[in-house]
Amino acid sequence: MKDLTRHIFLNYAVSFDTLNRFSAKRKNEDWINEKLVDPITEFIPIWQNKNLVSKDKPRRMISLTGADLTARNIQRDSAVFLGEMNDKFYFAIQLPSENETEAEPPVLEFLFSDLKNYAPLLRPEDCALMAYAGLMINWHNQTRYCGVCGSKTISTEAGHVLKCSSEQCGKLHFPRTDIAVIALITNGDECLLARQPWWGNKLYSLLAGYVEPAETFEDALEREVFEETGLRLASMEYVASQPWPFSNSVMIGYNAVAVDKSVKLDNEELEDARWFTRDDIKSELKDGKITLPSPTSISYYLIERWFDKGKCGLLKELLTK
Repeated sequence: MKDLTRHIFLNYAVSFDTLNRFSAKRKNEDWINEKLVDPITEFIPIWQNKNLVSKDKPRRMISLTGADLTARNIQRDSAVFLGEMNDKFYFAIQLPSENETEAEPPVLEFLFSDLKNYAPLLRPEDCALMAYAGLMINWHNQTRYCGVCGSKTISTEAGHVLKCSSEQCGKLHFPRTDIAVIALITNGDECLLARQPWWGNKLYSLLAGYVEPAETFEDALEREVFEETGLRLASMEYVASQPWPFSNSVMIGYNAVAVDKSVKLDNEELEDARWFTRDDIKSELKDGKITLPSPTSISYYLIERWFDKGKCGLLKELLTK
């Protein structure tokens, strides 16, 4: 199962086999400073929460060298160490922006864009590295001040710990990940797909929700399903997990079986939720009545995994026709 999960979700997950994070070295300032000035070190730039990709096709990750930063007068002391991949060391670095609405990025020959737009077009290992860089920079931006006393925070341990600058406080802040559960729910030969009112493009996906304090994954799943659809679950089985960088979360994926099919919508959360056979999905996709989540998402994987066990052929082949 480990190999399958790593293969399917490498788009956003950086496995140990791909990236050595050298977490034990983060406290060694001399070692980190040596890597910061190493000519083969590369920097993954983030500008206004966007990643840098090539304008030409096929799309590829664009990184900067130390010489590139020097030429643009960009300081590297705030860079966040990511690790080593393919004999190169990588740092995340935020490029300066005078304001959040600044129109022109500082590297005009390439394209700054939301990673989600280009994730399916990038090499999985590059996509994962870019997601990691974006998450760390976003955490730094959101943790500029101590949540205990309000003093400014100072980057330590190669950017993986933010320490309160107040001597009286000294609180240590660590990167956080929000946990969410998601499930493909079935009853007989049908699965439940739903859509929220603000989802565009006729998108239907799976039920999901965040785990609340003092709640297990399983309790959270049962609660979310009941709150949104009124359904009770007869059973559930863990399938896989996926980091989801667009909301700093990790998705815990399940297969679940509903006791019955009596859906009662919570109008505040869902616009529609209904049962689909494989033939229903096939015909409604063909007629343009529904669309499915991105192939880079765990929701698509769970749907595909269920669909492909039926007799309608492979879902991926259906979507590419």
